[in-house]
Amino acid sequence: MNISAYQPKATKLQNYVVLFLMLYFTDFMSFKAYVAPQRLLVFPVVYLCLFFLLRNQNYLIGKPLASNVKLIILSFFLSCIPSVFVFGQGLYAALAGQMMFLFPLLLYFLLHKWNVNEKVIFNYLLLFTAVYTFLEIYQQFTYPTYWFAGREEQEWSGALEERMGFWRFYLFGKDFCALALTLCFGRIIQKEGNAIRNYVYLVVCALAIYFFLARKEIYAAASCIAIGTLFGRGKGSVWSKVLISLMLIAGYGYLSTAMVDLNLQTATEFGENSDDFIRFMAANYFMYDFSDSPFYYALGSGVPGGDNALSHTISYLAETMHYYQDDCGFVGYFSRFGIFGLVIQMLVVIKIIRNRRYINIGLLLYGLWQLEECFFDFWTTNTRHTAAFAIYLYLIDKNIETNKQVEYDATVID
Repeated sequence: MNISAYQPKATKLQNYVVLFLMLYFTDFMSFKAYVAPQRLLVFPVVYLCLFFLLRNQNYLIGKPLASNVKLIILSFFLSCIPSVFVFGQGLYAALAGQMMFLFPLLLYFLLHKWNVNEKVIFNYLLLFTAVYTFLEIYQQFTYPTYWFAGREEQEWSGALEERMGFWRFYLFGKDFCALALTLCFGRIIQKEGNAIRNYVYLVVCALAIYFFLARKEIYAAASCIAIGTLFGRGKGSVWSKVLISLMLIAGYGYLSTAMVDLNLQTATEFGENSDDFIRFMAANYFMYDFSDSPFYYALGSGVPGGDNALSHTISYLAETMHYYQDDCGFVGYFSRFGIFGLVIQMLVVIKIIRNRRYINIGLLLYGLWQLEECFFDFWTTNTRHTAAFAIYLYLIDKNIETNKQVEYDATVID
């Protein structure tokens, strides 16, 4: 029985809080003038939210992924053990460092607590993506004046990175755009809502991914749409598949030259044709050289939360060696939360696969997208990724509940 069907729906104020948190976890789409609140102020908010959300867990009864999310939180806290006893952080610093992952993951519980409507979330994702796309395109014309950017100008050139003839602003929140894209595609395949409107939404989402100007995102988007077009089980969606196929062919014709240039540029920048490919070197370091403690391999190093030896080590690796945990995909996640943390994440994947018959194609394709990128960009590698992941898990839960209820009702009628 779908218990959430008997819960009151979220109020307008609660819905607006969700939208605010989506913006907050992306630094308001990497707004340059935004100043993050001090950690000392955020710390009590995060742990009070954790306490109140998990104090009474009746609202989590029957939620398919609730136990998995609680295990992820457990892996965060267990990483504090080597963080304190192996890497020398204080307990407060270790707990403070966890906030960048813990706070956005609590969004999963908040959405269930308030029973936020999936349509509201879908509309917020579309709104976010539309604004994201507008800013990416509009700032191409205003540069060198711009207001939103996730990276600073390069020291040697004094300018932002240029790819495929466009300036790369690296706005935060592309995972929200990716989720919006796969959901729009799923609506087309399953013939939900107005078809023309869904195609417009899909194009807007695709533009957001394109102007992020990263090969892995463009390839992941194209492959997921292609796979969904070929294998999606839609309701009379033959013509939709034909039209999407034509769009893919046209997109390939437009992008082929630009992507060749981008491949060559990225290979030159990162040395992909030599032993100096920085991502693999960083992954190798965090796997074999960062620490020889068995606690590191089991539980990770934790997250730096202050001015201490662990923080200095991570900063040195980033600034001097250009080794970033965020760039190492699942290896970077392992370095923070160990084999235990990775196993818990894999259990989430396994549960989603086992329940795939109850999950709509758009959500399945977003999961495929994340698996394709996990070697370079893990789905919970930073705050904004984790926020999108929390929303995704909530939508998975709601999808499973709804589709199981539909199946149950059909069985009763028969």
